Amino acid sequence: MDPTPSPNSAPRWSTRGVLIGAAAVALAAVTTIALVAGDAVTRETLTHGLATATIDDITDTPELYAGETVTVVGQAGEARATDPTFVLEDDDLLFEDRLVVINATGQTIDVVEDDAYRAEGAIRVFDPAAFTIEPDLDLDFEAHADLDGQPVLIATRIEPTAAIGAVE
Repeated sequence: MDPTPSPNSAPRWSTRGVLIGAAAVALAAVTTIALVAGDAVTRETLTHGLATATIDDITDTPELYAGETVTVVGQAGEARATDPTFVLEDDDLLFEDRLVVINATGQTIDVVEDDAYRAEGAIRVFDPAAFTIEPDLDLDFEAHADLDGQPVLIATRIEPTAAIGAVE
């Protein structure tokens, strides 16, 4: 028998090939639905006053947020006892983004590691040569050399919140 199909013969599809193709289409559809639904949940959360930006958005595109007033929600990481800073972390499964918060509220806030906080203020790109905060917070710039070029939040409002799971 000649293995070359004639031009008039219909292509032969194997059951295995059809199943693999159907599985690929189904996987693509589920992934698309999950991404759209996840984005809708984030938008819904952001529009109900919990946050106006995510930590992930700010750290991925700081140039879009520099100078803007935002509200972020995150889990407290390390706090620096010697100056008015602490870290807010997001709750991503794969990559944990971190945003340093500089407390400019005028009040001492005892940040508890792993608790959720909502912080509001202006995003600035940290540049020790040109960085000033009103009022002067006696920030130790040498201790924060690792922040050079990174976005930071100059917080004028910080409060504990239980809403961390709804944001990221």
